[in-house]
Amino acid sequence: MKTLSFWKKSIYSAVIFFSTLLVLSVGYGALFGGLTVADKVWTGSGLTATAWNRIVDGVLDINTRLENLSFSGENVGIGVNPTSRLTIGWSTPSGGILIYDNRASNPSPVLEVQGRRSDNNSSQTFGGGLALAGLNTQGAVTSGKRLWTIYFGGNQTNGTESNLLYSASISGYADNIFNSSSDMPTGLAFYTGPTGLPLWTTNASYGTERVRIDSSGNVGIGTINPKSKLHVVGLPVYTNNANAIAGGLTVGAFYRNGADPDVVCVVH
Repeated sequence: MKTLSFWKKSIYSAVIFFSTLLVLSVGYGALFGGLTVADKVWTGSGLTATAWNRIVDGVLDINTRLENLSFSGENVGIGVNPTSRLTIGWSTPSGGILIYDNRASNPSPVLEVQGRRSDNNSSQTFGGGLALAGLNTQGAVTSGKRLWTIYFGGNQTNGTESNLLYSASISGYADNIFNSSSDMPTGLAFYTGPTGLPLWTTNASYGTERVRIDSSGNVGIGTINPKSKLHVVGLPVYTNNANAIAGGLTVGAFYRNGADPDVVCVVH
């Protein structure tokens, strides 16, 4: 029994020793780049008090950062308990995931999602996907709510990142209140324009709405309430083809002749 007790104590001591060594190694490795040449530990040298303190500070810093992570099986959460492989939550008004490339002459990074399957099943759920949604925490989604937006922009004035602004967008919107899973009328709206805005600008649209596809499939150009499969508002008026060309239109452009009936014509 003494022999067994001896081995138990030895194994326990070894576990404690190597665990401590691992923690110190991780902490020192994380802080190694921040130590001065005099602080760093080289072959045959000893740890200075400053180096030890920085290792301890590094371990505490790692512990603080890990407190923002949570784990559930194979799921990882940042700032929130995970409900998927990676779940990220924010308590502040703004935030997000930034992907960029410091190189100035290479192809840009992409966000790639591959859906793999052993057959040619045509269901949408078996291809790569991007799921965007708007959640009204006070009740059902109401008419006019923007459900999601994709932004387009670039930098102006100079080449610094602080001058990135966004002046065009595509939004999904609610045509009416969402009453049930079979009554969620949703449309698409396309915006373009000359005025750029920074991300997270509230109570503003990134561009002016130019085209809308409502939940019934009607397409509106120049109107947000299309009443037919194609509803165009704002065509210029010219009495004939020659006048349209003289007015600046080119071949293929549409115009109205202004007569009764008001015929839509194509410049030729």
